[in-house]
Amino acid sequence: MDKKITYLVVTIVVAIIAILAFNIFLKKEVEEVPVVEDSQVEIISINSILTPDQAGGEEVFIEKVLLKTDENGGFVVVHRVAEDGALGGVIGVSEYLTPGVHDNFVITLDEGETVEVGENVIVMLHGDNGDGVFNPKEDGALVDGGGNVVMISFTILDNLEEVEGFEAKL
Repeated sequence: MDKKITYLVVTIVVAIIAILAFNIFLKKEVEEVPVVEDSQVEIISINSILTPDQAGGEEVFIEKVLLKTDENGGFVVVHRVAEDGALGGVIGVSEYLTPGVHDNFVITLDEGETVEVGENVIVMLHGDNGDGVFNPKEDGALVDGGGNVVMISFTILDNLEEVEGFEAKL
């Protein structure tokens, strides 16, 4: 009977030591997991674009693009504005943009294309069909939360000093 009690006590002690060791191991593993601050994770739930009035030339400056993180990414497409105010032809396309935030970049217009003082220009967001190459027939315009096509119109100016804060965007 004494052997049975001794065996039982030893088994219980070994089990307690094993449980404590396992808990210490788990606690160590949890402590080694890096903590991600909220500011390091950006979940973009809308598509948006922002660009100021700007100087003419062979490039268009884009201040900020937001592309929803649950989509394939996309492109910023530069359009002329037709004489009747309608959306005109494509004169430039950005590189493929991954989902997320893109700040302060330029789009070089297609060869031979320039934008001139007084001209209105539209930049529009287009989604990607998954191949990373812009195709106007397959990569349709993106919409915002209200179902509106995401685009913005801006004017090519002669005197940029008239645009408040523009020098900070150069």
